[in-house]
Amino acid sequence: MSSSSPGLASLLLSTARQVVSQCHSEGVLVLVCGTYGNVVRLLPPLVISHELLSDGLDVLERAHQGGVVTITSYNPRTGQANGTVEEMSRHEVRAVVERASGASSSVATASPGQRRGWLHAVAAALVANTAELVELAEVETALGYTRLTSEVSRAAGQLRFYGDVAAEGSYLAAAIDRPTGTTPGLARVNQPLGPVAVFGASNFPLPSVCSATTSRPRSQPGVQWWPRPTRRTRY
Repeated sequence: MSSSSPGLASLLLSTARQVVSQCHSEGVLVLVCGTYGNVVRLLPPLVISHELLSDGLDVLERAHQGGVVTITSYNPRTGQANGTVEEMSRHEVRAVVERASGASSSVATASPGQRRGWLHAVAAALVANTAELVELAEVETALGYTRLTSEVSRAAGQLRFYGDVAAEGSYLAAAIDRPTGTTPGLARVNQPLGPVAVFGASNFPLPSVCSATTSRPRSQPGVQWWPRPTRRTRY
């Protein structure tokens, strides 16, 4: 999160430094980064254990003022705050993931036609609410009404495309090796891993963030997804 507003940048820089200082005092290594030095950067190794990661997140959560992490949306044109919401806690996120994991088997039994129907329905809803979506996105991105209207159309088109891919089935990459006198028969097919969290880049806000259409797994059976948006600031 960053801003061209000097006052806002200074406030966020102060907050970021407080969080980093508190984390360091409890043995968690984080850094400040970004154009204005007001972004907290996490550096966990890819092989970190679940227990150690959980401990580190607890420290980060405590380091934030009042223990409540919030996200504030700013109008890039004016620097004024659009509004503030509380982030989900680590425990709330875990509960959502567990519910999604429990639903995976049900989603896996859905027919290709059903999955196509789901994605086409989302596309239709985007198109039906184009005006409202564009207005909201303009306040947060300042990308302009023409660009954002085209983004809605593109997001809907990509959703319909992936719905058709879900029904067509080539993404499964199914292959069969017939048995020979010296080798057994083998069958290969891609299998869904389960729930997937999508971190969407926000340079294409509607396709990448709202509908997360830049990630292919949503067309596979047994896969649920959540977009995790980044925040874009226009300078």
